[in-house]
Amino acid sequence: MRSIETKSPYLTVMLPVYNGQDYLAQAIESVLSQPCEDLEVLILDDGSKDNTKKIAQKYVKQDPRVRLLSHENVGLGQNRNLGYTYVRGEWLVFLDHDDVMFPGIYTEALLSSLTKCEEFGIEMIVNSRVRGNEHLSDLHFDRIKTNGLFPSGSQESWNIPFELATNLYSSDLIMRNNILFSTTRPEMESIFRHKCAYLANHVMFCNQGFIEIRRMNDSQITNNWNKLHMRAVRLAEYAKLPQWHSQHGDDAGAVNQAYRILSGTIVEFFDDAVRSGTSVEDIQGLLYDNEVDKEILIPNDNYTISANSMIRLYHNKYFLLMKVFATIRGLIRLSRRGFVASFHINRNIVRVTCAQLAAVSRNYPTAIRRILAHAEKEKRNSN
Repeated sequence: MRSIETKSPYLTVMLPVYNGQDYLAQAIESVLSQPCEDLEVLILDDGSKDNTKKIAQKYVKQDPRVRLLSHENVGLGQNRNLGYTYVRGEWLVFLDHDDVMFPGIYTEALLSSLTKCEEFGIEMIVNSRVRGNEHLSDLHFDRIKTNGLFPSGSQESWNIPFELATNLYSSDLIMRNNILFSTTRPEMESIFRHKCAYLANHVMFCNQGFIEIRRMNDSQITNNWNKLHMRAVRLAEYAKLPQWHSQHGDDAGAVNQAYRILSGTIVEFFDDAVRSGTSVEDIQGLLYDNEVDKEILIPNDNYTISANSMIRLYHNKYFLLMKVFATIRGLIRLSRRGFVASFHINRNIVRVTCAQLAAVSRNYPTAIRRILAHAEKEKRNSN
Protein backbone atom coordinates (compact mmCIF):
# COMPACT_ATOMS: atom_id res chain seq x y z
CA MET A 1 0.00 0.00 0.00
CA ARG A 2 1.24 3.51 -0.83
CA SER A 3 2.14 5.58 2.23
CA ILE A 4 -0.07 8.67 2.50
CA GLU A 5 2.50 10.26 4.82
CA THR A 6 5.34 10.23 2.27
CA LYS A 7 3.60 10.47 -1.08
CA SER A 8 0.98 12.62 -2.72
CA PRO A 9 -2.47 11.05 -2.58
CA TYR A 10 -3.39 8.82 -5.50
CA LEU A 11 -6.95 10.17 -5.78
CA THR A 12 -8.18 13.74 -5.36
CA VAL A 13 -11.88 14.24 -4.71
CA MET A 14 -12.69 17.82 -5.67
CA LEU A 15 -15.73 19.05 -3.79
CA PRO A 16 -16.99 22.49 -4.89
CA VAL A 17 -19.67 23.96 -2.65
CA TYR A 18 -21.79 27.06 -2.22
CA ASN A 19 -24.20 27.28 0.72
CA GLY A 20 -24.12 23.52 1.17
CA GLN A 21 -24.46 23.18 4.94
CA ASP A 22 -27.32 20.65 4.71
CA TYR A 23 -25.36 17.97 2.84
CA LEU A 24 -21.65 18.84 3.00
CA ALA A 25 -20.76 16.77 6.08
CA GLN A 26 -22.37 13.67 4.58
CA ALA A 27 -20.43 14.15 1.34
CA ILE A 28 -17.10 14.54 3.18
CA GLU A 29 -17.77 11.53 5.43
CA SER A 30 -18.57 9.41 2.39
CA VAL A 31 -15.05 10.07 1.06
CA LEU A 32 -13.11 9.74 4.30
CA SER A 33 -14.78 6.43 5.13
CA GLN A 34 -13.58 4.71 1.94
CA PRO A 35 -11.57 1.48 2.55
CA CYS A 36 -8.52 2.81 0.70
CA GLU A 37 -7.17 5.83 2.52
CA ASP A 38 -4.88 6.93 -0.31
CA LEU A 39 -6.91 10.01 -1.21
CA GLU A 40 -7.54 13.64 -0.39
CA VAL A 41 -10.68 15.80 -0.21
CA LEU A 42 -10.25 19.24 -1.72
CA ILE A 43 -13.16 21.44 -0.59
CA LEU A 44 -13.69 24.55 -2.70
CA ASP A 45 -15.91 27.00 -0.81
CA ASP A 46 -17.31 29.52 -3.28
CA GLY A 47 -18.02 32.33 -0.82
CA SER A 48 -20.79 30.54 1.07
CA LYS A 49 -23.04 32.65 3.32
CA ASP A 50 -24.16 29.81 5.61
CA ASN A 51 -22.17 27.43 7.86
CA THR A 52 -20.41 25.67 4.98
CA LYS A 53 -16.96 27.06 5.80
CA LYS A 54 -17.24 26.14 9.51
CA ILE A 55 -18.22 22.58 8.64
CA ALA A 56 -15.29 22.28 6.23
CA GLN A 57 -12.83 23.73 8.77
CA LYS A 58 -13.93 21.15 11.33
CA TYR A 59 -12.92 18.33 8.98
CA VAL A 60 -9.64 20.05 8.09
CA LYS A 61 -8.71 19.95 11.78
CA GLN A 62 -9.80 16.33 12.16
CA ASP A 63 -8.15 14.73 9.12
CA PRO A 64 -4.96 15.77 7.27
CA ARG A 65 -6.43 14.44 4.05
CA VAL A 66 -8.95 17.30 3.99
CA ARG A 67 -7.96 20.68 2.58
CA LEU A 68 -10.02 23.83 2.14
CA LEU A 69 -9.83 26.64 -0.39
CA SER A 70 -12.21 29.51 0.33
CA HIS A 71 -12.73 32.66 -1.75
CA GLU A 72 -15.39 35.11 -2.87
CA ASN A 73 -18.20 33.83 -5.06
CA VAL A 74 -17.03 33.23 -8.63
CA GLY A 75 -19.47 30.59 -9.88
CA LEU A 76 -19.18 26.83 -10.19
CA GLY A 77 -16.94 26.64 -13.26
CA GLN A 78 -14.37 29.16 -12.08
CA ASN A 79 -14.47 27.65 -8.60
CA ARG A 80 -13.28 24.34 -10.06
CA ASN A 81 -10.68 26.11 -12.21
CA LEU A 82 -9.18 27.81 -9.15
CA GLY A 83 -8.94 24.43 -7.44
CA TYR A 84 -6.69 22.87 -10.10
CA THR A 85 -3.54 24.38 -8.58
CA TYR A 86 -4.15 22.44 -5.38
CA VAL A 87 -4.84 19.01 -6.90
CA ARG A 88 -2.18 16.47 -5.88
CA GLY A 89 -3.75 13.18 -6.93
CA GLU A 90 -2.96 11.15 -10.05
CA TRP A 91 -6.69 10.72 -10.62
CA LEU A 92 -9.47 13.24 -10.08
CA VAL A 93 -13.12 12.82 -9.14
CA PHE A 94 -15.60 15.68 -9.02
CA LEU A 95 -18.10 15.27 -6.18
CA ASP A 96 -21.00 17.70 -5.80
CA HIS A 97 -21.64 18.70 -2.20
CA ASP A 98 -25.10 17.09 -2.17
CA ASP A 99 -23.90 13.73 -3.54
CA VAL A 100 -21.96 10.93 -1.86
CA MET A 101 -19.27 8.45 -2.86
CA PHE A 102 -20.72 4.98 -2.68
CA PRO A 103 -19.59 3.12 0.48
CA GLY A 104 -16.65 0.84 -0.26
CA ILE A 105 -16.19 1.90 -3.89
CA TYR A 106 -12.57 3.07 -3.51
CA THR A 107 -10.57 0.00 -2.54
CA GLU A 108 -7.00 -1.20 -2.91
CA ALA A 109 -8.28 -3.33 -5.79
CA LEU A 110 -9.66 -0.27 -7.58
CA LEU A 111 -6.41 1.63 -7.00
CA SER A 112 -4.51 -1.30 -8.50
CA SER A 113 -6.81 -1.35 -11.55
CA LEU A 114 -6.39 2.41 -12.04
CA THR A 115 -2.62 1.96 -11.88
CA LYS A 116 -2.95 -0.65 -14.62
CA CYS A 117 -5.01 1.84 -16.65
CA GLU A 118 -2.11 4.28 -16.50
CA GLU A 119 0.15 1.65 -18.09
CA PHE A 120 -2.30 1.53 -21.03
CA GLY A 121 -2.33 5.33 -21.37
CA ILE A 122 -5.94 5.55 -20.21
CA GLU A 123 -6.67 9.07 -19.00
CA MET A 124 -10.43 9.04 -18.51
CA ILE A 125 -12.95 6.45 -17.40
CA VAL A 126 -16.59 7.04 -18.32
CA ASN A 127 -18.90 5.21 -15.92
CA SER A 128 -22.57 4.48 -15.51
CA ARG A 129 -24.63 6.54 -13.07
CA VAL A 130 -26.45 5.82 -9.83
CA ARG A 131 -29.10 8.28 -8.72
CA GLY A 132 -31.48 8.44 -5.81
CA ASN A 133 -34.02 10.76 -4.27
CA GLU A 134 -33.34 13.47 -1.71
CA HIS A 135 -32.84 10.81 0.98
CA LEU A 136 -30.56 8.70 -1.27
CA SER A 137 -33.15 5.95 -1.48
CA ASP A 138 -35.23 4.75 -4.45
CA LEU A 139 -31.98 4.07 -6.29
CA HIS A 140 -31.66 3.69 -10.05
CA PHE A 141 -28.72 2.38 -12.03
CA ASP A 142 -28.41 4.17 -15.39
CA ARG A 143 -26.11 1.98 -17.44
CA ILE A 144 -24.15 3.53 -20.30
CA LYS A 145 -24.57 1.63 -23.54
CA THR A 146 -20.88 1.64 -24.50
CA ASN A 147 -18.22 -0.63 -23.02
CA GLY A 148 -14.61 -0.71 -24.19
CA LEU A 149 -11.41 1.18 -24.87
CA PHE A 150 -11.16 4.02 -27.41
CA PRO A 151 -8.23 6.08 -28.76
CA SER A 152 -7.72 9.83 -28.70
CA GLY A 153 -10.11 11.72 -30.96
CA SER A 154 -12.66 8.92 -30.98
CA GLN A 155 -16.26 9.50 -32.02
CA GLU A 156 -17.21 8.21 -28.58
CA SER A 157 -15.97 11.49 -27.08
CA TRP A 158 -19.25 13.00 -28.27
CA ASN A 159 -21.34 10.32 -26.57
CA ILE A 160 -20.89 10.82 -22.83
CA PRO A 161 -24.45 10.72 -21.51
CA PHE A 162 -24.18 11.53 -17.81
CA GLU A 163 -22.84 14.26 -15.60
CA LEU A 164 -19.25 15.26 -15.02
CA ALA A 165 -19.22 13.70 -11.54
CA THR A 166 -19.85 10.15 -12.77
CA ASN A 167 -16.40 9.83 -14.34
CA LEU A 168 -12.71 9.48 -13.38
CA TYR A 169 -10.16 11.87 -14.90
CA SER A 170 -6.37 11.83 -15.10
CA SER A 171 -5.11 15.01 -13.44
CA ASP A 172 -2.26 15.16 -15.92
CA LEU A 173 -4.72 15.09 -18.85
CA ILE A 174 -6.45 18.21 -17.54
CA MET A 175 -3.30 20.11 -16.54
CA ARG A 176 -1.31 19.18 -19.65
CA ASN A 177 -4.03 20.39 -21.99
CA ASN A 178 -5.22 23.27 -19.80
CA ILE A 179 -8.83 22.06 -20.01
CA LEU A 180 -10.86 24.65 -18.15
CA PHE A 181 -14.51 24.86 -17.21
CA SER A 182 -16.52 27.68 -18.71
CA THR A 183 -17.12 30.55 -16.32
CA THR A 184 -20.71 31.07 -17.41
CA ARG A 185 -23.69 30.71 -15.09
CA PRO A 186 -24.91 28.04 -15.59
CA GLU A 187 -21.67 26.27 -16.50
CA MET A 188 -21.63 23.96 -19.54
CA GLU A 189 -19.82 20.93 -18.11
CA SER A 190 -20.74 18.82 -21.14
CA ILE A 191 -18.07 20.67 -23.13
CA PHE A 192 -15.46 19.89 -20.47
CA ARG A 193 -16.35 16.19 -20.59
CA HIS A 194 -16.07 16.13 -24.37
CA LYS A 195 -12.69 17.90 -24.43
CA CYS A 196 -11.27 15.50 -21.85
CA ALA A 197 -12.44 12.42 -23.75
CA TYR A 198 -11.30 13.82 -27.09
CA LEU A 199 -7.78 14.70 -25.91
CA ALA A 200 -7.20 11.68 -23.67
CA ASN A 201 -4.59 9.24 -24.99
CA HIS A 202 -7.22 6.56 -24.41
CA VAL A 203 -10.65 6.70 -22.82
CA MET A 204 -12.37 3.72 -21.23
CA PHE A 205 -16.14 3.28 -21.13
CA CYS A 206 -17.03 0.93 -18.28
CA ASN A 207 -20.75 0.23 -18.09
CA GLN A 208 -20.36 -1.85 -14.92
CA GLY A 209 -18.63 0.96 -13.04
CA PHE A 210 -19.88 3.86 -10.94
CA ILE A 211 -18.39 6.13 -8.29
CA GLU A 212 -21.13 7.90 -6.39
CA ILE A 213 -24.82 8.35 -5.78
CA ARG A 214 -26.31 11.43 -7.38
CA ARG A 215 -28.91 13.08 -5.15
CA MET A 216 -31.89 14.32 -7.17
CA ASN A 217 -33.55 17.13 -5.21
CA ASP A 218 -35.25 20.47 -5.74
CA SER A 219 -32.22 22.47 -4.56
CA GLN A 220 -30.02 21.26 -7.42
CA ILE A 221 -28.70 24.01 -9.66
CA THR A 222 -30.04 22.27 -12.76
CA ASN A 223 -33.57 22.32 -11.32
CA ASN A 224 -33.47 26.08 -10.90
CA TRP A 225 -32.17 27.17 -14.27
CA ASN A 226 -34.20 29.43 -16.51
CA LYS A 227 -34.49 27.17 -19.54
CA LEU A 228 -34.19 29.87 -22.18
CA HIS A 229 -31.27 31.53 -20.40
CA MET A 230 -29.58 28.13 -20.27
CA ARG A 231 -30.16 27.71 -24.01
CA ALA A 232 -28.51 31.10 -24.66
CA VAL A 233 -25.50 30.20 -22.51
CA ARG A 234 -25.26 26.85 -24.27
CA LEU A 235 -25.37 28.60 -27.65
CA ALA A 236 -22.58 31.00 -26.68
CA GLU A 237 -20.33 28.19 -25.43
CA TYR A 238 -20.98 25.64 -28.19
CA ALA A 239 -20.27 28.38 -30.73
CA LYS A 240 -16.61 28.18 -29.63
CA LEU A 241 -16.29 24.44 -30.24
CA PRO A 242 -15.61 24.39 -34.03
CA GLN A 243 -12.66 26.75 -33.59
CA TRP A 244 -11.40 24.76 -30.61
CA HIS A 245 -11.35 21.62 -32.74
CA SER A 246 -9.58 23.47 -35.55
CA GLN A 247 -6.86 24.35 -33.06
CA HIS A 248 -6.59 20.82 -31.64
CA GLY A 249 -5.61 18.59 -34.53
CA ASP A 250 -7.68 20.20 -37.27
CA ASP A 251 -9.71 17.00 -37.61
CA ALA A 252 -12.23 17.80 -40.36
CA GLY A 253 -14.67 15.20 -39.06
CA ALA A 254 -14.55 16.65 -35.54
CA VAL A 255 -14.99 20.21 -36.84
CA ASN A 256 -18.01 19.13 -38.90
CA GLN A 257 -19.48 17.35 -35.87
CA ALA A 258 -18.98 20.51 -33.80
CA TYR A 259 -20.91 22.49 -36.43
CA ARG A 260 -23.72 19.91 -36.41
CA ILE A 261 -24.02 20.21 -32.64
CA LEU A 262 -23.91 24.00 -32.88
CA SER A 263 -26.67 23.84 -35.51
CA GLY A 264 -28.85 21.82 -33.17
CA THR A 265 -28.16 24.30 -30.38
CA ILE A 266 -29.25 27.21 -32.60
CA VAL A 267 -32.50 25.45 -33.49
CA GLU A 268 -33.19 24.52 -29.86
CA PHE A 269 -32.72 28.11 -28.72
CA PHE A 270 -35.08 29.61 -31.29
CA ASP A 271 -37.63 26.80 -30.91
CA ASP A 272 -37.85 27.36 -27.16
CA ALA A 273 -37.93 31.14 -27.58
CA VAL A 274 -40.83 31.26 -30.04
CA ARG A 275 -42.82 28.48 -28.33
CA SER A 276 -42.64 30.37 -25.03
CA GLY A 277 -43.83 33.58 -26.67
CA THR A 278 -40.61 35.45 -25.93
CA SER A 279 -40.60 38.88 -27.57
CA VAL A 280 -38.07 39.98 -30.19
CA GLU A 281 -36.57 42.44 -27.70
CA ASP A 282 -36.17 39.77 -25.03
CA ILE A 283 -34.56 37.34 -27.49
CA GLN A 284 -32.10 40.02 -28.54
CA GLY A 285 -31.47 40.85 -24.89
CA LEU A 286 -30.72 37.22 -24.05
CA LEU A 287 -28.28 36.93 -26.93
CA TYR A 288 -26.56 40.18 -25.98
CA ASP A 289 -26.41 39.46 -22.22
CA ASN A 290 -24.83 36.07 -22.83
CA GLU A 291 -22.33 37.41 -25.36
CA VAL A 292 -23.51 35.30 -28.26
CA ASP A 293 -21.28 36.31 -31.16
CA LYS A 294 -23.36 37.99 -33.90
CA GLU A 295 -21.44 36.06 -36.55
CA ILE A 296 -22.90 32.84 -35.17
CA LEU A 297 -26.35 34.00 -36.25
CA ILE A 298 -25.37 34.46 -39.88
CA PRO A 299 -26.25 31.64 -42.33
CA ASN A 300 -23.27 29.34 -42.74
CA ASP A 301 -22.56 26.55 -45.21
CA ASN A 302 -21.43 24.41 -42.28
CA TYR A 303 -24.83 24.65 -40.57
CA THR A 304 -27.75 22.30 -41.13
CA ILE A 305 -30.70 23.36 -43.29
CA SER A 306 -32.89 23.76 -40.18
CA ALA A 307 -30.38 26.06 -38.48
CA ASN A 308 -29.95 28.28 -41.53
CA SER A 309 -33.72 28.42 -42.01
CA MET A 310 -34.33 29.57 -38.44
CA ILE A 311 -31.57 32.18 -38.68
CA ARG A 312 -33.07 33.64 -41.88
CA LEU A 313 -36.58 33.65 -40.45
CA TYR A 314 -35.29 35.36 -37.30
CA HIS A 315 -33.54 38.15 -39.20
CA ASN A 316 -36.63 38.66 -41.39
CA LYS A 317 -38.84 38.68 -38.27
CA TYR A 318 -41.07 35.83 -39.53
CA PHE A 319 -41.82 34.74 -35.98
CA LEU A 320 -45.16 33.11 -36.74
CA LEU A 321 -43.49 30.84 -39.29
CA MET A 322 -40.69 30.13 -36.80
CA LYS A 323 -43.32 29.04 -34.29
CA VAL A 324 -44.97 26.77 -36.85
CA PHE A 325 -41.67 25.00 -37.59
CA ALA A 326 -40.85 24.77 -33.87
CA THR A 327 -44.26 23.23 -33.15
CA ILE A 328 -43.87 20.68 -35.95
CA ARG A 329 -40.43 19.67 -34.66
CA GLY A 330 -41.84 19.33 -31.16
CA LEU A 331 -44.66 17.09 -32.35
CA ILE A 332 -42.24 14.92 -34.33
CA ARG A 333 -40.05 14.46 -31.24
CA LEU A 334 -43.06 13.53 -29.12
CA SER A 335 -44.34 11.01 -31.65
CA ARG A 336 -40.91 9.37 -31.96
CA ARG A 337 -40.57 9.19 -28.19
CA GLY A 338 -44.00 7.63 -27.87
CA PHE A 339 -43.29 5.11 -30.62
CA VAL A 340 -40.03 3.99 -29.01
CA ALA A 341 -41.60 3.83 -25.55
CA SER A 342 -44.49 1.68 -26.78
CA PHE A 343 -42.24 -0.96 -28.34
CA HIS A 344 -39.13 -0.95 -26.17
CA ILE A 345 -38.30 -1.17 -22.50
CA ASN A 346 -35.18 0.76 -21.56
CA ARG A 347 -33.11 -2.01 -20.05
CA ASN A 348 -30.27 0.40 -19.33
CA ILE A 349 -32.20 1.99 -16.45
CA VAL A 350 -33.04 -0.33 -13.57
CA ARG A 351 -34.14 0.16 -9.97
CA VAL A 352 -31.58 -1.34 -7.60
CA THR A 353 -31.01 -2.00 -3.92
CA CYS A 354 -27.92 -1.05 -1.90
CA ALA A 355 -26.99 -4.73 -1.75
CA GLN A 356 -27.09 -5.00 -5.53
CA LEU A 357 -24.99 -1.87 -5.88
CA ALA A 358 -22.48 -3.25 -3.39
CA ALA A 359 -22.06 -6.31 -5.62
CA VAL A 360 -21.52 -4.07 -8.67
CA SER A 361 -19.06 -2.02 -6.63
CA ARG A 362 -16.99 -5.07 -5.70
CA ASN A 363 -16.87 -6.12 -9.34
CA TYR A 364 -15.80 -2.68 -10.63
CA PRO A 365 -12.01 -3.32 -10.51
CA THR A 366 -12.53 -6.66 -12.26
CA ALA A 367 -14.68 -5.01 -14.93
CA ILE A 368 -11.87 -2.55 -15.64
CA ARG A 369 -9.30 -5.32 -15.94
CA ARG A 370 -11.61 -7.30 -18.20
CA ILE A 371 -11.78 -4.37 -20.63
CA LEU A 372 -7.97 -4.05 -20.50
CA ALA A 373 -7.52 -7.76 -21.16
CA HIS A 374 -9.89 -7.61 -24.14
CA ALA A 375 -8.00 -4.62 -25.58
CA GLU A 376 -4.69 -6.43 -25.10
CA LYS A 377 -6.02 -9.51 -26.86
CA GLU A 378 -7.30 -7.45 -29.81
CA LYS A 379 -3.91 -5.75 -30.09
CA ARG A 380 -2.11 -9.11 -30.21
CA ASN A 381 -4.52 -10.44 -32.83
CA SER A 382 -4.07 -7.34 -35.00
CA ASN A 383 -0.32 -7.89 -34.98
